[in-house]
Amino acid sequence: MSLFAGVWGAGVETSKQWFAQGFRTLDHLRQRARLTRTQQIGLKYYDDFNTRIPRDEVTRIETIVRQTADEVVPGLRIETCGSFRRLKSSCGDIDMLITVKDGRKYNHEAILAPLIDKLKQIGN
Repeated sequence: MSLFAGVWGAGVETSKQWFAQGFRTLDHLRQRARLTRTQQIGLKYYDDFNTRIPRDEVTRIETIVRQTADEVVPGLRIETCGSFRRLKSSCGDIDMLITVKDGRKYNHEAILAPLIDKLKQIGN
């Protein structure tokens, strides 16, 4: 069941149901289970989602996000949180808090949508 719990979009109850239905491997899920769209993505990227990210890689990603965010909306405050802030040697994911420093009012979509678009361009 712990194998199934590693599928993004599947919790304890879903894992129990899959096990009760006779599924024992990820291939069983791929071939026979009825999956939500989120679970399909979780299964497709199972290894990526379950691989810890080394701290130095998180630092490099943080730098890229900070520089890109400053190009999109200068003056944002970006804080990397979670296990990174707790000084762990690796992270399961990267949690970033993005706020406006000077009290300006922004709709979150006015910041996040262009930031994500720009990060996608960099990633290609």
